[in-house]
Amino acid sequence: MNQSDTVNIANEIFQKKSLREIRTIEEKLRSQVKEKREDLRQTVGEQYRNVIDSGDNVTCMQSNCVKVRNTLSDLSKRLNNSSKGTFRQVDKPSYDIGVEEFEYTQKLAQLYNTPSGIWSALANGKFFQATLLYVKSQDFISKFSLLDLNS
Repeated sequence: MNQSDTVNIANEIFQKKSLREIRTIEEKLRSQVKEKREDLRQTVGEQYRNVIDSGDNVTCMQSNCVKVRNTLSDLSKRLNNSSKGTFRQVDKPSYDIGVEEFEYTQKLAQLYNTPSGIWSALANGKFFQATLLYVKSQDFISKFSLLDLNS
């Protein structure tokens, strides 16, 4: 609707309506404008809060990824320091490892790739997948840290 259409509609209203009807129309329009303005304010406020919350969540996940990376580094050091027979049996050749050790090695490899997997999932908007990866890594780390690697 262009400006000339608006002027024509306004002229038509003034010609066909009484002053009382025009004032009623004006009050309704002002009320509608006020409601729309309030709706817009609330929508913008909600979106702003969502953006702030998302930023806080990303910061928290980044902090947790750094913790996971540090924990992986620590686990790697612990594994290197305790590799004097802890995972290998003496009577087996050095290249042959047990099923349990193989599973732990697989899980450690998955854990090593977890931070990049989390960031990739976040970048693609797959927040549930990112959360699932994080929770799985935390579960494995807590179980792994309960193991006595020096026995």
